[in-house]
Amino acid sequence: MTAKHFEQIIVHVGQHKTGTTHIQTTMNANSDYLLSRGVYYPSVIEGVTGHHGLVRQFYDPSDKALEKAFFGSPGDDELILSALETQTDARIAVLSSEGLLTNLGANIERMRALDERLCRLAKSVRYVAYLRDPVSGFPSACSQALIRSAILPRSNWAFKLSLSPLIKLHGLVGDRLDVRVYDRTAFPGGDVMEDFLAGAIGVDIRAADLAASASNSNVSLSAEGMYLVQSIAFARQLTDPRNFPVHHADTLQWAQFLRRVGSRQNDHRSARMKPGIAELIVSASVDEMNELRKTFGMDFGLPSGGSLDREKSRPLYYQLVRNVFVVDPDRTVALAETVRNHPKCPDALRDALARVTMPAE
Repeated sequence: MTAKHFEQIIVHVGQHKTGTTHIQTTMNANSDYLLSRGVYYPSVIEGVTGHHGLVRQFYDPSDKALEKAFFGSPGDDELILSALETQTDARIAVLSSEGLLTNLGANIERMRALDERLCRLAKSVRYVAYLRDPVSGFPSACSQALIRSAILPRSNWAFKLSLSPLIKLHGLVGDRLDVRVYDRTAFPGGDVMEDFLAGAIGVDIRAADLAASASNSNVSLSAEGMYLVQSIAFARQLTDPRNFPVHHADTLQWAQFLRRVGSRQNDHRSARMKPGIAELIVSASVDEMNELRKTFGMDFGLPSGGSLDREKSRPLYYQLVRNVFVVDPDRTVALAETVRNHPKCPDALRDALARVTMPAE
């Protein structure tokens, strides 16, 4: 067994809503083929496509936060790392979990220890993050939030949440961090997998060479879907306000069912924002955009939104879908009918949809 198992290890850390689930499910589904091409993607935990268990390296084993299913079971981190330490048939290893970025926080020393452990296994350890501009990312961030909660996030929440940990990671690993722009219009075929394989990993493998994953990607809700989910959630919270604004368990299941059945947002234009909202998002993100340019030399080329006018920005703080997005009344009615008529629609969801006030013209 050689001292260095791999020429390089690539650690993909996110951010959220930049095709992370698509990358993970595709890599996992093609792990055998990738290994035959010299790329090792550990597929060691049944039913789990990302390496989220690695986040357990950041915390004390008794930390209650790690009871979350997203981070797997105790010992999953060592299972993943042990798989790396015993694999000698590949040139490149790839790890992927957006949880590594969002949970970096104050655990920089634990991240340093993880990095040192990986460096003992490879000649080079590099980190890859995709960063999405705050305007195109906002509808997806809203959809992600509304799957779990009754209200919209603040305008630059997802962008700001990712930028601070990225700067911390950059301070730890320096030029070994590759921050790439997430822009579906710039990827060949609109597929981030093409950029991930050729640009991030640096291998001569095409996305077309890989079999499609049987798992659904983490698709987003349309504006109409967001409106229905929020309306149902508000009605439930009025009758039982516990844990507001977090969904009740059954409301969470309904939101996921509604997204799966017919409210998929194929790109951010499917959830069109009202006039002026994009400018407000840019205005709210000025400090973060300046920090991005200073640290990474990256500029999304967004037009300046000027100083943030608090009065004009009030719709963003109302937290209502209909104040921020264009919600088409006819499409909303049609979506509600599609969900209600689905043979697997829960009776309670049918009743809830029947009580939703549909948006006016």
